[in-house]
Amino acid sequence: MRVLEISRVGVFKAPAPERTMWLRWGGPLTASESQTPEALGARTAARVLLRLLLRRFYLVVVAALHPGHTDRQSRAKLLLKAALLPGSRRPRLVGALGRLVLGRTRCVILDISDTRAAYFKRELELPQAGRDPWLRPTGLFIPEAARRPAAFIKDTDVFFAGWLCNAARRWAMQDLCVLQAAGYRIHLPDDPLPYPAYLEAIARAWLVVSPDGFGWDCYRHYEADFASFVALTSRPAYPRALPLRHGVHCFHYEPGPGALLGAIPALLVDKPRLERMAAAAQARVLAHHTRARVAERILAESFRDRSGTIPKRTRVSARGPRAPALSRD
Repeated sequence: MRVLEISRVGVFKAPAPERTMWLRWGGPLTASESQTPEALGARTAARVLLRLLLRRFYLVVVAALHPGHTDRQSRAKLLLKAALLPGSRRPRLVGALGRLVLGRTRCVILDISDTRAAYFKRELELPQAGRDPWLRPTGLFIPEAARRPAAFIKDTDVFFAGWLCNAARRWAMQDLCVLQAAGYRIHLPDDPLPYPAYLEAIARAWLVVSPDGFGWDCYRHYEADFASFVALTSRPAYPRALPLRHGVHCFHYEPGPGALLGAIPALLVDKPRLERMAAAAQARVLAHHTRARVAERILAESFRDRSGTIPKRTRVSARGPRAPALSRD
């Protein structure tokens, strides 16, 4: 099969580089992506359009359009978003153009909805997904699964890094500074770390504090488990698909002033339990939250019919969809 992917993250490009044509929509997820997108330009645009008209793609994956997201985006991308935005107000016209260009080619949109596409939304409650057969939940994934950090001696009690964009994160920082002053080994980087150094830093810690940011789902939850240490996250406000379970893969807490002052010392007492949880969490992340696993789920779910049934030729097994497969036409 062949996939056209227009996204920031390269979900299909990573597990199937020879079968995926990837046009990057936005900056890289990490500073050293393992795959390279197509060079943008008139020649690439002509190749894409020709292959679409000749029905050479089996699946088209496009990123959601967020007009309100303007931070750290190039002027060219902002102008393109402004040009595309009027189409959202004319769904019938856009649908007709989509049918003309795509024909019966399946389309996936990550985050938003459309009349012909399956939509995979990051922060989606399971009851909401059940009401619409085309709306599906999706989680985040490990950006660089091949860069599994080596085993390090745990010489840090707690690691925390992130923008202080809300009260939960500011409370967490205040509590961690108090614990640091009390003698606990707390790693609070002053500046953003290069990705390899970041993975090494979290691999050296017993716990990583990961409260809500702009939503509950956060790459740090999965990076922590991937690096074999336990995430301490704020409690999810909604039911989730493939959740990280409290007391099994991570710990949940209720954010508030002083919430971590008692929780962290109590959790650090039982290091053997933290080691067992870290191993279980890493196994779960590798099973469900790599780019390849997310791509397999999107592929299988994209071929459900409107009743929610996956056709036999794309039925999901324990190892992912049997067919169509990412490894062949």
